[in-house]
Amino acid sequence: MPATHPEVCRNFVSLPALDLDRLREARVVVDKAVKMHKVFSIQGRYPVIREGLRARGWVERCMVYSKRRVRRHQSSRNRTDSNYAVCSDRDDDNSNDAEKEKDADRLHNVMSRLVWNEMVYFYWTNRRKAINTKNLHKEQITNHFSKAGNLTTKTGLCLNLRKLHWFDSADPDTFFPRCYRLAALDERHAFIGYDLFSHKCILLCSKKKRESDLCFSFFPSGKKKQSKRQSSPVNISQTINKALKVCEDFLQSLEHSDIDTNLETQQTLYYLVVHGGAEIDSSDYLVIHCKAMLQRMKIVNPQLEIEGIHNIWIIKPGAKSRGRGIKCANRLDQILDLVKGDPKLIKENKWVVQKYLERPFLIHDTKFDVRQWFLVTDWNPLTVWFYKKCYLRFSTQPLHARFNGQRALIYALQTAQDLVESRKNTFELYGADFMLDRDLHPWLLEINSSPTMAPSTPVTAHLCAAVQEDTLRVVLDRRVKRTANTGDFQLIYKKVRNSFPFVMLYVYLNGDNDGVLQMSFFIFRQL
Repeated sequence: MPATHPEVCRNFVSLPALDLDRLREARVVVDKAVKMHKVFSIQGRYPVIREGLRARGWVERCMVYSKRRVRRHQSSRNRTDSNYAVCSDRDDDNSNDAEKEKDADRLHNVMSRLVWNEMVYFYWTNRRKAINTKNLHKEQITNHFSKAGNLTTKTGLCLNLRKLHWFDSADPDTFFPRCYRLAALDERHAFIGYDLFSHKCILLCSKKKRESDLCFSFFPSGKKKQSKRQSSPVNISQTINKALKVCEDFLQSLEHSDIDTNLETQQTLYYLVVHGGAEIDSSDYLVIHCKAMLQRMKIVNPQLEIEGIHNIWIIKPGAKSRGRGIKCANRLDQILDLVKGDPKLIKENKWVVQKYLERPFLIHDTKFDVRQWFLVTDWNPLTVWFYKKCYLRFSTQPLHARFNGQRALIYALQTAQDLVESRKNTFELYGADFMLDRDLHPWLLEINSSPTMAPSTPVTAHLCAAVQEDTLRVVLDRRVKRTANTGDFQLIYKKVRNSFPFVMLYVYLNGDNDGVLQMSFFIFRQL
């Protein structure tokens, strides 16, 4: 019995008549596809996937869209049905080539009608919730894992990377900018204190007196822009000595966070120096000591070199994409006020604040990030395919490049491996965003599900088409032939999941003769 699909409406558009030879051709293709279990459905505009599947002998059972959605797709046609099927990504065109394409679409629409009662064996959708994987048969393939939001939401990534020590000895602070969930009270307190940020910034101001030294840029002409900022000296050597003392205490006792200092006073001084245009008038003696202290601080804080002195943070709604709702701020009161403005996000614990890379690598004085694709074809064993090509996204247009951020991706996937629902015959293509620091070290910013495949430039038109075709090579062609060409996808990781380490805590309560309650703790850890 074919599987039922309650989310799909069974109303159809009237199809134009085809000659008998074309109908016979359609029937032959359909019979072969049904016999070989090659019926697919696509939600969204994915012409490369559609054409790639058809070229492999698959027949589409068209998904059905509401009139509102279809009106944007084919606004010139008048439909009376409340819903109808769409099996084409093409818009209306009156050219001769377009007429030939429309004729091909008519044939595919006929074949779609012929397979309406057949089971769909391959789903490609742009939303995870479009298909309920629990209702799928085990042989049906889909392109989204359930509960992958633990990896692809900002809150999920922020929370999961903190347990990386259970899986690997790597430190997430070496590849993921500090991130805090502001709705969590303990994390908000950690963010407000932020590892003595004001003391470190004062030391940075003492070490580097000009803002132009804070960013490393690449200029083919060998020229660097000069800062136009004017500053006035402030004699605060006593405060610098205090900052040195606090940092020394911090290094001496990393296990304690209750360092005795007036944070508010230090923040006021920090804002005066950084935002008020004041320059610290310090002696060479203090500069030498500040440099030495910063070198020591760098050992315990791998992010010291990317932080800069302007205290810029990115405030992100935890489950949105494409930059929606993201804001930047550099004052504590501004950040907390922004978060307070949306009680729903606070209640759902979806506000995150992440340190902004103030000292990135620049090209022509322009910031950019790196879009890197990778494919997961199984979560147990965790099987990861890394795409050899990527592109840089400037404020103007993308640039084709090669990039290596493999280890950071593996670490992120490891921490989510026990949370994502592993299902055979499921895969997912992700788009990870990175930035580079002045040493060309990659910093993972976020991981996106359903990365856009819209060809916005000639660069993305080529790369997006290639990564979709190569995805089909990995997912489908390797099923038939294990040595099949996988294009630019490279298998970089495959490992069976280890049992998640857990801790059992036993508490024994004993009362003595004086009525004093004694507690004994016994902790057992399985690795």
